[in-house]
Amino acid sequence: MKKKISIILVVVLCLFCIIASILLIVNNDSMKKATPEEEDLNYIDRSSYEEEVRKSTGNPYYTVSTSRQLATNRTYDGLELKDPWLVRISQNLYSFTCILHNNTESEYPAQAVVVRFVDKEGKIIDEEDSQIFSIPVGEMRTVSVTTNLNILSAYDFKIVPKNA
Repeated sequence: MKKKISIILVVVLCLFCIIASILLIVNNDSMKKATPEEEDLNYIDRSSYEEEVRKSTGNPYYTVSTSRQLATNRTYDGLELKDPWLVRISQNLYSFTCILHNNTESEYPAQAVVVRFVDKEGKIIDEEDSQIFSIPVGEMRTVSVTTNLNILSAYDFKIVPKNA
């Protein structure tokens, strides 16, 4: 009788261990699959903002770049570049804007520039011509481009003089 109870206890313990192991593995796998984008340090979740804009405008195509690197403020030739913003605004139209703030001691002259969009390896995805208009000391202007090429997956951008 003691042997039967011992065997039953061993079988129950084995079953318990197997079930617990399976549950632990399934739970661990589901947690990994649930947050891959959150683990990407370059990812910005803009889904709730996009949804609000889509609802308020009726534009089902509106999508914002999720690249943290692209959205990072930086400088160009002494100008402070603020709020880089890359969006899909219609089925085949993409727009990039960035605010240029002149914190220097002199007026910044107008010039033709190229905005380069690159992937994570630094390979150029697209280059678009633009213009920086004259910026008085302490004032701001915007540089912007639009394109039919899908640049939404760009990892980063760079502004360079047109003939560089």
